[in-house]
Parts: sequence; structure tokens; C-alpha cells
Amino acid sequence: MSSEGSVPSPPAGWYPDASQDGAMRYWDGTAWTDRTHSAAAVASTTTPSWAASPAAPARAEQPSGWQQPTGWQQPTAWGSSDPYAGPSGYGAAYPAPAMAPSSPPLGAAKGLQVMLAIQAVGFALLTIAGLSYYGAGVRWLETPSVLNADKVISAENTYNNGWMFQLVAGIATFVLLIVWCYKGTKWAQAQGAELRHSPGWAIGGWFIPIASLVLPFQILNDVHRYSDPSLPRPIRALHRGRPGSPNLWGWYLSGIVAFALLRWSSTLFDFTATDADIRLGLALRVIAPVASALSVGMLLMYVRNTARRLERAPQSPAGAPAPYAVSWQG
Repeated sequence: MSSEGSVPSPPAGWYPDASQDGAMRYWDGTAWTDRTHSAAAVASTTTPSWAASPAAPARAEQPSGWQQPTGWQQPTAWGSSDPYAGPSGYGAAYPAPAMAPSSPPLGAAKGLQVMLAIQAVGFALLTIAGLSYYGAGVRWLETPSVLNADKVISAENTYNNGWMFQLVAGIATFVLLIVWCYKGTKWAQAQGAELRHSPGWAIGGWFIPIASLVLPFQILNDVHRYSDPSLPRPIRALHRGRPGSPNLWGWYLSGIVAFALLRWSSTLFDFTATDADIRLGLALRVIAPVASALSVGMLLMYVRNTARRLERAPQSPAGAPAPYAVSWQG
């Protein structure tokens, strides 16, 4: 039985035996067996009598204690350069059945890039609306009149409507970003990567207070590291020493700045606000969309660069069991 998050094992059946030309070896769905047969005999019938319970050919009995643990490595005392070779008389290593390669999440990357580009344009337009709002507000402070007040109200409505559009677009972007995190983590797992966070955390990590400030960033950074085309496949170790994405840091920090500016500006508009407070609040409502546009642009560059690395990265087979080998446990 596979553990949660692991790739299912291939079905039981006969597969080519790399240690014997023209021979087939039986995979029982969990591990390689000692049962072999000629490839010609396997191909001669659609439902051979030995398919359900294949008979092993005559061969030397293995001593009690020989097992087939996953990831077994041959002791150097046996003197073979092949890390999966068995001792003399007990056969060599046998390759796992070939499985379909795991596909990188390029489709999710395309959809996410489209939404991020829309948001980047939206924030640029929102900055222009913020400048209009600032100008109308300053004119009203300098020359209070009904006409100038109406212009302030109109500019404020345009500005707020722009943020409503960005909110709706942001929800769609957020969903696609979660999909990207999940699929990117699943892809890295299929490459044999030892993950800090499971694919489940790629979704749940966004909704946990405080932890949501750290977990998504780590997951996105790990996907970028594992997308490195120079990494050998299958990936085994977590390559924390490899550089992360500077664009991801830009997205993270500028996003925090944009949120802080919006919160600050909202505290400046009340009944006790002075002219200086109003001017500062209007200025912050211009700067906040600029910081937001920078944040979205940085995330767009991260997704684009990581997707390009994924396109060049070699793919390792998904779902293949560990090669057959025997080890002495006595």
C-alpha cells in the first residue's frame, strides 16, 4: 500500500529482465520476484496458464534472510562497481517497469501568467486613477467649492472601482497560484525530491494564520530550486543550498509594503484628519498601486522564469518502483 502523497506502484505483470537477454521477470505489484520466463513464451499466448501464479525456473535457493528492501545499496565488500548488483549466484539488478513521465505544470503557469499580466495593467491604470484622485483632493483643500468636491467624489469612485476590479482579479490569481503550488510540488515529488512540505501543505499553507507568511514562500522557492535543469534525475536531496528566486523575494517584500501602505492610508481619513493627514493619505493611495504593480510584476517574472526552467528540465519516470536487488540480512 502506498503512503499518502506517494506515486502508485505499477501493476503486477511480466517485464523485460535486463540480466538475461530474451527473458521476462515477474513484478508482483510491490517487488520483483524470482520468477522468470522466456519472452517468446510470454508472447505466445494471450492468457498463459502461469500468468496468475508464475513458476520459477530451477535455480539455487537463496538463504534465509535475503530480502528486497527499497533503496538497497550493495556492500562494497562484494566488489562490484554496480550499486544494484547481487552477490554471485543470486542474479543482477533488474530495471523497474517503464512508466509515463511526469509532466511539469506548464498549463497552470500559462493561466497564472495571463492573470498576473492583467493585474499588472490594472495596477498601472489604478496608479493613474490615484494621481487624479490626489490632484482633485489637493485642489479641494486649496479651494473648497462644490465643483471641486464633486471632482473629488468622482475621482474617489473611480479609484475605489479600480480596487474592486483588482480584488476580483486577485481572487482568480490566488486560485491559480494555489494550483501552481500544488502541481509544482507534485511534479517535484514525482522527480524523487525530498520535500520540506507535502503537496497538501501547498494548499493548506495559504490559510493558516502566521504560517501563511512563511509556508507558501518556502514552497514556491522549492519549486524554483527543483526546476533547475542541471539537477540529476531522479532528485533525491533537498537542494536548499541552491539559490532561490530573487523575483520571489521582490514579490514577497513589495506585497507587504503595498498592504502596509493601504492600511496606513485608511487610518488617515477620519473626522479629526488635518490637511496634512489628507495630503499624506492621498499620496499613499498613489504609492500603494505602484508597490502592488511591482509585486505582481515580480511574481509574473518568477512564474515565467520557473516555467522556462521546467521546459528544459529532464523528466524522470513517475511511479517506477525501486530496482530489484537482494541484500544479506544475516
